[in-house]
Order: sequence, then C-alpha cells, then structure tokens
Amino acid sequence: MAPAAAAAAAATNEANTSALPTTHVPPQPDDELPSNIQHASQLPLVPQECLSGIDSRPLLHVDERGNHFHYSLQPMSYSVCFILIVELLERFSFYGYYYTLTL
Repeated sequence: MAPAAAAAAAATNEANTSALPTTHVPPQPDDELPSNIQHASQLPLVPQECLSGIDSRPLLHVDERGNHFHYSLQPMSYSVCFILIVELLERFSFYGYYYTLTL
C-alpha cells in the first residue's frame, strides 16, 4: 500500500473510531432482566422502563438511537397464523394456475 493511501486509511479509521461511544458500562449481576416473560402474571418482574403500557404488546425496547420497539408476550402465535394463511393462499393460487394452464 502506498504511504499516502496508508495515511488516508489511518485517518479514516481514526475518524470512524472517534464516532463510537466510549462509555460502555458492563451489566452488573443485579441489573439482569428476566428473559423468559410469557404471561401477564410475570410482568411485575419487569422494570417499569421496559413496559410499554399497551395491552397487546406490553414489552418495550429502546435502542441506542432512541427507537421504540413494542413486543407481544407470545409472538409465535402471530407468526404461526401468518405462515398458515400465506401457505393456504399459496396452495390456492397454485391450483388455480395449474387448472388454467392445463385447459
């Protein structure tokens, strides 16, 4: 690598690393959050800042950019229903096309 290109790459790396946050505090053992919340009876175990106040999606996550994400207690039930409906429509369209192409 040419010396000028190496200097430019080093300057770019320094600029990229200076934008990274430097105040990362590792979690303490008493700061651990419950990780297996599946029922509304377990919601009192969750800290108030992790609750959204929405009945259908009571869990809240705020990322480092300030974006709010709401999660339901049992997300697999929504996913299973969606997959079953998509598979049903896919099968319906397959047989519809198959019938019209074989005429």
